Amino acid sequence: MTTMLTVTNAILANSASSNFTKVAFIALFLAGILFLLVGVWLGWMIWKGYREEAERIEKENRRMIEDHELRERNFKGHKDRATGIAKEEPKAVEVAPED
Repeated sequence: MTTMLTVTNAILANSASSNFTKVAFIALFLAGILFLLVGVWLGWMIWKGYREEAERIEKENRRMIEDHELRERNFKGHKDRATGIAKEEPKAVEVAPED
């Protein structure tokens, strides 16, 4: 920080072209601040858009996981019923003799 102040004082204290140097230094400094602020604003806008997209995708992901779990439970229920029917012993059917 001290070095920066020393350099700044040296630039501003130059008596040969002090007026031009001061104006140029101030203009460059303000331009740098302007670019910094525009960059921060633009970065925030882009980040905000990507954050909203990520939240939308996460919401869709949760919905798909819940849907998958529901379908899996239904499938297991149908599978258990089908397996239970297949494992049942066949019932004996009495056939009446024909006359």
